Amino acid sequence: MLIMKRRAGESFVIGEEIEIEILEVAGSRVKLGIVAPDSVVIVRKEAKVTREENITAARPMEPAAITALVVAVLWFRDASFGIRNAALVLGTCLATPYLQDYDLVISALVVAWLMRDASIPATLERPVFYASALLLLLPLIAASLGMLTGLGFGPLFIIPAFAIVARAGFRPAATPARTVAPAMP
Repeated sequence: MLIMKRRAGESFVIGEEIEIEILEVAGSRVKLGIVAPDSVVIVRKEAKVTREENITAARPMEPAAITALVVAVLWFRDASFGIRNAALVLGTCLATPYLQDYDLVISALVVAWLMRDASIPATLERPVFYASALLLLLPLIAASLGMLTGLGFGPLFIIPAFAIVARAGFRPAATPARTVAPAMP
């Protein structure tokens, strides 16, 4: 960092095209005049930091909006109770930016709904089984994997389950559904 002292009325140049003049010094405030080509963007640092923070905060909104749309369509479609509730819980997990490991225990509800849902097509039985297994393992291993790598693994478990639930909810009416054994008395 270059440090220089200047008084009001003095200036300095950066490169060949940028000139900065000290216009006024009043207490701890300094008024600057900057002459630069139009191609050079000049912004106060705090404005740049605020803009970057706003952009970063807005990024998670796109996946959350898509997730909310899928959940809303499934909810108002002729999807079964289990599919609608599973989509709602999984969608909430995907849209929540700071999901904790203990929050993931609610995925057991998703597994219960999916295992009892007779509207799941036969072609999705195996994917539903594997997605359910991953959802049940998630609370047990997500924290360990996160501590080892510094990465969040929750979405890697939740996104496939959400996609399978969405596929089951959007299936054509002619798709044969699987049969579910009656509950034990």
